[in-house]
Amino acid sequence: MRYVIPAVLLVAAIIAGLVYLPEKLGEQPVATNESGTKLEADFVDLPPPEAPDYTTVVTDDALAKELTTEAEGYFDELSGRAGEALEGALDVDSPLLLSAESTVSWAGEEASVGELLARYGFETEAGELYYAHPVTATDSQGVWGIVQGGLSRLAGGIAERRGDSEKVYSALIPQNADERNLDGTSSFLGKVIWHKTMAAKVLNTDRGWARVSADVVVPGQDIVIVGFQRQELIAVYQYFAVEGS
Repeated sequence: MRYVIPAVLLVAAIIAGLVYLPEKLGEQPVATNESGTKLEADFVDLPPPEAPDYTTVVTDDALAKELTTEAEGYFDELSGRAGEALEGALDVDSPLLLSAESTVSWAGEEASVGELLARYGFETEAGELYYAHPVTATDSQGVWGIVQGGLSRLAGGIAERRGDSEKVYSALIPQNADERNLDGTSSFLGKVIWHKTMAAKVLNTDRGWARVSADVVVPGQDIVIVGFQRQELIAVYQYFAVEGS
């Protein structure tokens, strides 16, 4: 009889294993990035933020007109420099915004922004300006971080032009600008960053492929191109001019 209890326990263990083990084997580990932060799948599934309303950033007609004129002058300056080539190494002296005719030199590729986008099946729109960013090892936040970085550079340029503190403008784009309230609402800049991230074009000229947005980008191979209509840029300028004053 001394063997009866162990035998019963053994049978029970086998049955439990047949029921429970496949369940455990089917479980997926919680995915994290290199820093250990939980990925998107681990958060509440909120609906995408609505598109930002670029027409109502400044509701005072006189102020809106003044800032529009000021912004157009600023972006004319940027467009005038947009003919410069964007080389592989990105630094503060690189052109902030490019036109469709601007040259991009990256990963053995040299072509205009318009030619490059057309080659991968993307259309360009008249008057559109582009923020192009060759991916480096420091781009740990993927496309979202690249879009945020582009707006931060834009904010710094506006601060310099207006003679204001760049620190004030930089504070307007916090690291958690993509986080939304539980009801799904988002700030103006949060909406801009989210929608521009979703629409960004990621080109890999080394492997000859392209995709719209991406969670993972490849340093030394991918280049991220984000398009802005002039009215969108003017609205962003107005936002920084009002919020930074």
